[in-house]
Amino acid sequence: MSSYLVPIDFSKYSNIALDYAIARARRRKAKLILVHVIVENFLAAATAEDSGSAELMAKAQEFARENARKVMRRLVERKGLTPREYRAVFIEHLDAAGAIAGQARKSRARMIIMGSQGRSGWQRFFSGSVAEATLRATHRPLLIVKKSKLAKPPAKALLVPIDFSKVSERSIKYARAIAKAEKETLVLLHVVTDSDRMVPFYLRQNYQRAVVKEQQGRIKQLARRLGIAPRQYRGIVVRGRDAAVAVAKEAKKLRVSMIVTGSHGRAGLKHLLLGSVAEKILRYASCPVLVLQK
Repeated sequence: MSSYLVPIDFSKYSNIALDYAIARARRRKAKLILVHVIVENFLAAATAEDSGSAELMAKAQEFARENARKVMRRLVERKGLTPREYRAVFIEHLDAAGAIAGQARKSRARMIIMGSQGRSGWQRFFSGSVAEATLRATHRPLLIVKKSKLAKPPAKALLVPIDFSKVSERSIKYARAIAKAEKETLVLLHVVTDSDRMVPFYLRQNYQRAVVKEQQGRIKQLARRLGIAPRQYRGIVVRGRDAAVAVAKEAKKLRVSMIVTGSHGRAGLKHLLLGSVAEKILRYASCPVLVLQK
């Protein structure tokens, strides 16, 4: 039986992700692995100079363990999960993202489904994001679920941003399998960024039309090569200065049920300077985002 790993921190964000995971698991007859990470520095208790402080920290850690199990039991009962549908795992670790990634690998989870608080600006710069940290720590597909502000139900469509790389081809194949199972349509989206800065102003309009037409032709060729029939997808080309912002905007406009995107797996200084389009999509998109690792 396949399984989905769901990090649980008892916040409204993980509650939203859990509801999504339960519905998906029941459709696919998969088991849920509910993971709660106790991230308090319980190791410091053993090395503290003040024995009173060490004892107090040990008691606090024990209270955290007991409370986590109690709250998890209430959560499972409230969601109506049976023992056959889930397994609860409690981990004491200083690095929540590392613990989640490690448990997903150990459990051979098919996918990680988690909520995101959606921090931005200076708060995100200092606090970071467990979702983004997990994205960097794991090689498993990661599905981020956010609370959508859309009043109407989403369209039966999956959006796949493509740049004609091997990574985006893998995303199309993965999304196609989901679309077939869920009876949804694929939306293949290519974003043309500012490539016309050196083009004279009086030639830009015709140049832009030519670029869009060319990219639409490339989408058709790609779909044909991957064996996707015209009735199974829509090919869209849009222009935008920031690819991630354009993807999120188009997803909201089309009311898609999910964005499926690949990650090129940048690391080190290159990642620090350039960031990741996948991570940016996670921040800007309001619908669920499934990131496939390289």
